[in-house]
Amino acid sequence: MKKYIFTAIIISAFFTIAIFFIHYYLPSLFTYTTYDTALFPIEQHIDNAMMRDVYEFHISHPEFVRRPVTSFLIRTIHDFFSVSFVNAYIAVNFSLLFFSAMLIYMIALRYTKKYKDALLSIVLYFFSFSILFAFTAEMSTYDDIVQYVLLFFSIFCLQQKKFIFFSISFFLAVMTRETSLLLIPGFLVISFAYMPKTWKEVVYNKITIKTCLYSVMSVLLFVVWLVWFLKFHGQVSQVEQYLLHERFSHLHYNFQDFGFALHSLVSLCLVLGFQVFLIYEFVRYSSVSFVHKKYISAFILTLVINTLIVYASARAREARLFALPLLFVWPFLGYYASQVFAHTKKHIFLLSTYFKQYMLYSSMIVVRSIIFMFIAYLFCFYVYIPQSFWQLYNYFRMYVCMLFFFFIIYYAIQSLIFYYRSHERIHS
Repeated sequence: MKKYIFTAIIISAFFTIAIFFIHYYLPSLFTYTTYDTALFPIEQHIDNAMMRDVYEFHISHPEFVRRPVTSFLIRTIHDFFSVSFVNAYIAVNFSLLFFSAMLIYMIALRYTKKYKDALLSIVLYFFSFSILFAFTAEMSTYDDIVQYVLLFFSIFCLQQKKFIFFSISFFLAVMTRETSLLLIPGFLVISFAYMPKTWKEVVYNKITIKTCLYSVMSVLLFVVWLVWFLKFHGQVSQVEQYLLHERFSHLHYNFQDFGFALHSLVSLCLVLGFQVFLIYEFVRYSSVSFVHKKYISAFILTLVINTLIVYASARAREARLFALPLLFVWPFLGYYASQVFAHTKKHIFLLSTYFKQYMLYSSMIVVRSIIFMFIAYLFCFYVYIPQSFWQLYNYFRMYVCMLFFFFIIYYAIQSLIFYYRSHERIHS
């Protein structure tokens, strides 16, 4: 076990460093970058002046002033170690990004017996769009990584039935970003120890009642703290005006024309597309245990709630906002992927056995896939125009294009396998 913990530390550290260098070369919250082409930078350096402006913005704007946790951590490191704001920001977010990956590993091991599946979950977490491009100027990640760590720890405490620690962690998560409240229905879903058959079993489930009570305790504590905090800083009227006149006016912004509407919809697919695909294929081909049914149900429930709220009250171009439901499934993506791969691997020999025998059908599938890939390429590079910094255009386009190519190739293979198996049964 120690061997795999060490491996998890190495993998998490490697990808954390890799994410840092990716953002060092892209327009991000902590770098200044100039380009000679749409892809390659000619000059980049860490920009403290810009980060100080970002920090000042987050401690003064009505939308962010009520989220002091990340700013407090940055200010503390800035003052205690006498480092610049940008270095404090990097220290906070990238150290916590590492710990978030380790928490994924610990949560996964609770229900996944294979250590390799837990390690694969770490890798898939870092390759998620909302993490891979987390700190770009377009995504503007500031509080999110802190929120992820606290929510992952909340889920871990629920698994261990440590309700006091859950309540404290969840309170801090809500203080970091109030969107953490959207996970409460999901927490109630994953708290069930068995599948309830009647409403009585739902209402009188002890673990669920405890989860509900400690969640309510966290919310009440947050409300008391928020009222005190806003009155103490004299921000009550500003926050009230912002919520009444600006916060829920973003639906028109997100769908104001075809370009913005397309970007808003593609942002959702970029963040959730691969994960939804894995879950769908896992449920389709595997025997899903009650534990995974709980977490998948919590994901779907949170997905519906969060997506509606993001489109109505935030700018969908900040695609990271769609990632919140993934907190319930990120720890298990490695297990889902291994099950899907095992099912495909079991029948992959049919391709080499029957491809030539059914050449006409096989060729039709190949040609169809090439046509679909060409259409996907045209869509990604000529129809989809990200409403973002132009230097990020092609990186986002390449990601969504590779996503489309993967889906097309995968389902082409599945079509061939299904066809060959059907004829194999007929002949036998």
